[in-house]
Amino acid sequence: MAVEELWGPADVRVLGELYAPLRRFAAVIGRWDVEPDDLVQEAYTKVLRGTPSAIQNLGPYLRRTIANLATHSRRRTSRERAAASSRTGAARVLAVIGLLNALLIVAAFARLVSMTRLGPGPFLALAGAAALALASCLPVWARSSTANAHASQ
Repeated sequence: MAVEELWGPADVRVLGELYAPLRRFAAVIGRWDVEPDDLVQEAYTKVLRGTPSAIQNLGPYLRRTIANLATHSRRRTSRERAAASSRTGAARVLAVIGLLNALLIVAAFARLVSMTRLGPGPFLALAGAAALALASCLPVWARSSTANAHASQ
């Protein structure tokens, strides 16, 4: 059955009268970055799928629907932030592991040089390789710090 067959002219008139107060309500309880019209229109979409006889008080029913939609939006944003935070946390762990590997390389070659008495030449070459390994970790650390700062805002 089409919406026009379920909702008569009187029902459509009531929906039109409720729009402005519902928009003000949505502006108060919705997130700052969610348009009140979007919440009201989504609530209308959900209501229009059913029959008017199934709803006893249309105004309170639509306000509850808008409140639920706003709550769902906040929860979704919170879950997205938590997921972004865990991703940046994993990037930081990988960066720390890379840093530790670079330090272990330097320590191992310093010990090798001291044991073999080769002189600083081979050690400097290997220290350069370790510095490159360290440098490759730093951009990951910087990206994860920047992403984490943006996610916390």
